[in-house]
Amino acid sequence: MIVLVAIHWAEGEELLALVRQGRPGWLLAGAALQVGTYLAAGAVWQGVLRRGERPLGLAQLARLAIAKLFVDQAMPSAGISGTLVVVQGLRQRAVPRPVAVSAIVVDLVSHYIALSGALALALALASARAEEVRLVAVPAGIFAIVAVAVPVALLRLSAHPPDPARLPRIRALRRLLDTLAQARPDLIRDRGLLARAVLFQLTIITLDTSTRYAMHLALGLVPDLAGVFAAMMLGTLARIIGIVPGGLGTFEAVTVATLHASGVSVAGALAATLLFRGLSFWLPLLPGLWAARRETARLPPRGQEATS
Repeated sequence: MIVLVAIHWAEGEELLALVRQGRPGWLLAGAALQVGTYLAAGAVWQGVLRRGERPLGLAQLARLAIAKLFVDQAMPSAGISGTLVVVQGLRQRAVPRPVAVSAIVVDLVSHYIALSGALALALALASARAEEVRLVAVPAGIFAIVAVAVPVALLRLSAHPPDPARLPRIRALRRLLDTLAQARPDLIRDRGLLARAVLFQLTIITLDTSTRYAMHLALGLVPDLAGVFAAMMLGTLARIIGIVPGGLGTFEAVTVATLHASGVSVAGALAATLLFRGLSFWLPLLPGLWAARRETARLPPRGQEATS
């Protein structure tokens, strides 16, 4: 729908001209930057595993990150399904459950801390553009509440396990809460470890923004970097808050609107957005399916998992 609407707004000839003058080298650069996001995601877990004396190679962890992305997209559950797959994947690699769960808790907490900081920066950069501020005000307010509540709730649940009788009846959520309660307090409360994880989460945001910027360069466009960053953050907010799996449609609509407000033509914003989504969402689906099938094939029968 967003594609049809944007093409209706934009000059069709301009869109075709942008495609014709495409520069494949920047597409390859964008693909390399996206590979970097999976390595950075794996590095977050790797730091916790090293501190827990169960180190794993970065390549293995990057493959887990790709599997998590696919599972979260294929089975929308607010990230719960993907998180459980990562825990099981680490367990199958001889990582004790408390260490594996601690890696997930640190990942989730650092993720929301980094996002809230990046959003604050995006608001500061967009403050000179009245329209962008209006666009971001409501979702930013909602996300600010979530960004504060989620890390606090995760750390509290890990330190004070809930009474099983009071757990929600939603099976996936019950499993997640039960899993979080098994984290090691010394790992999830390590400030140095958390700071390192936040740094890698910010690296992921930087790599995604750089990928988006490279997609503009691939089309022969040189947009305002602040506008690209604001568009990325707004699109991310729309994806997180929205109910559509992967933010399909909402991410594109908000990103195109924000870029257009910063001076990019609708045709250029649309083309760059579709290229970015191709690299960050659609292209990883095939390797993600392969990685997810490998991880789930390793899972032991229910009730036979080791308790170490």
